[in-house]
Amino acid sequence: MSLQNRTNKNKKLNNNQYILYLLIPIIILSCLSILSTNSELFVLQGLDHFYFEMFSVTFGIVVAIYSLSRGYALKDRFSLFIGLGFFVSSIIDLLHGGFSLIHLGDTSFEEYFIPQTWVAGRILMGIVMAIAIIKFSKAEKNTKKPKSISKEIIYYTIFLSGLASVVTMISLIQPLPFLTIDSIIKRPYEILAASLFVFSAIFYFKQKLHHLDDPFYKGVILVLVIDIFGSIIISTSSIVFDTAFNVAHILKNITFFIFIATLSWSSIYHHKIKEKFNQDLNESKKALNEASIIAITDANGIITEVNDKFVEISKYSREELIGSDHNLLKSGYHSREFYRKMWGTITFGKIWRGEIKNKAKDGTFYWVQTNIIPNINEQGKIVGYTTVRTDITEQKEQQERLAGIDVKKDEFMSMISHELKTPLSPIMSWSGMLYDGVLGEMTEKQKHGIMKIQENSKDLLSLINDILDVHKLELGKMNFTMTHFNIKKLLSNIIEDYKLSSSNHCTYLLESDDIIMNSDTSRITQIIKNFLNNAMDFLPENDPKITLSARNENNMVVISVKDNGKGIPKESQKNLFKKFYQVDTSATREHGGTGLGLSICNGIAIGLRGKIGVHSEINQGSEFFIKIPRNTTIELTN
Repeated sequence: MSLQNRTNKNKKLNNNQYILYLLIPIIILSCLSILSTNSELFVLQGLDHFYFEMFSVTFGIVVAIYSLSRGYALKDRFSLFIGLGFFVSSIIDLLHGGFSLIHLGDTSFEEYFIPQTWVAGRILMGIVMAIAIIKFSKAEKNTKKPKSISKEIIYYTIFLSGLASVVTMISLIQPLPFLTIDSIIKRPYEILAASLFVFSAIFYFKQKLHHLDDPFYKGVILVLVIDIFGSIIISTSSIVFDTAFNVAHILKNITFFIFIATLSWSSIYHHKIKEKFNQDLNESKKALNEASIIAITDANGIITEVNDKFVEISKYSREELIGSDHNLLKSGYHSREFYRKMWGTITFGKIWRGEIKNKAKDGTFYWVQTNIIPNINEQGKIVGYTTVRTDITEQKEQQERLAGIDVKKDEFMSMISHELKTPLSPIMSWSGMLYDGVLGEMTEKQKHGIMKIQENSKDLLSLINDILDVHKLELGKMNFTMTHFNIKKLLSNIIEDYKLSSSNHCTYLLESDDIIMNSDTSRITQIIKNFLNNAMDFLPENDPKITLSARNENNMVVISVKDNGKGIPKESQKNLFKKFYQVDTSATREHGGTGLGLSICNGIAIGLRGKIGVHSEINQGSEFFIKIPRNTTIELTN
């Protein structure tokens, strides 16, 4: 997290803070408003007013300096604009107080010039607060650092000086600002300043500034509340130097004190944040240096700094590395095109990530996972690169060992295919001829033995095929051959085969539309037969029933096998398509099975760009289905 983001993190005002910043001030200010209705309760003369204004000028300049310093340090437009606003407003206050002293005792001048320059300053600050909050307080704008603070200060100063001049000149045109009426509100133009402060307060909450943890923003809302009441109070003033007039001036000075206090508090807050940030940064650097191989280069790739891990793995001394480029470490493994693409990425200011094989000083090779980060200055120019590497030599060597194991596994699978499947063919062929009496008549007992040989040979062949299919799926080498076929006819043929070979009295039902598909008939048949075999193993003794169906669904074909068996528990269904998983071990001991069939079916379905699934309830049977595209126009290799 960046320092700026840390200082702007969200933290809403809690109940105690609402009481401190809003409720208590509003109660106090309301009481002052009531007391201010007694015009003779607190009366000061012209010289006292001059001292008040000089305090205001002094405090206003202090606030301006504090706010400008904060804005310059944090590159924060919000603080910059407010600081400049206070500076320009202080100039108006200086004129306000200075001319009051020069014309001390001139009643007509005091009644005309003093209130009008006061309201000019108040309207100016209302406009400044509104612009600052609306334009410069959004988090996304506030965190984006301006390229040139000095230029922005000049622009803002020119704008605010012009604004102050216009507001002051307008305020000095009689009788536009100096208009009194016989009502509770004696000076209605003060309501304009109050409205600007109310408008600013509304947008303070709309911009969610009360969520920010910085104390300065807490002070802003407190100042706005006081300014609103100050403008309302002075609007009830009928003559200069009466109670309402003087209370409003005191409240203005109080807002300066609040700004000075919260800006000082904010400075301490930011200092603590910076200290914590630097501490975390140093700890992160330390951890990174201990864990990673780091090098810093200039824009031409010349090494300017390396850490101890770099020296350790490269076997070069720090002196040998600094001033050289990374060609010193080239292993010859990577092509020129590899390095050309790498440089093409980083010279465009993008981060390059990849694996590189390097050569150490002693001739040994090592692999590193590499991240090259361009270092870009404020003008957007690349001034160098930081390279962070992680030693992955051990992982790469392990990958090579695993690759060797895979080769041996492939060889072993080839051996299984040849050495085990090849003898099975003649065993099954000769046993078939024996059973059929081609080689002579046999007794029933002998035929029963031959039949057992055939059954176990088929089981062994099925197991070998399953193992080979699992291996193909793991390597992504299962081939699919696409042909056009009628799914209803395919299901009908499968049912006929099972009726002839099945020893139970199962009822087979077919519910299918005439759908022409373009897919792999062999693999689809393999899946359907697996579903059927699973269903037959767990059919009830009374009225066993299996339904095969196929339907078209948004250019996909859903093929299902539904039985009326005992069903599968919900907790077991999610594991059905995992390798070697078996729902009922007692049943599998009785019926046989390796737990590979459904896993293979799932792999085949994925290879055909489809999926398989199951719907099942206890004692209500199970329905296994495969959903695959109706028309696959290309031959796929998973």
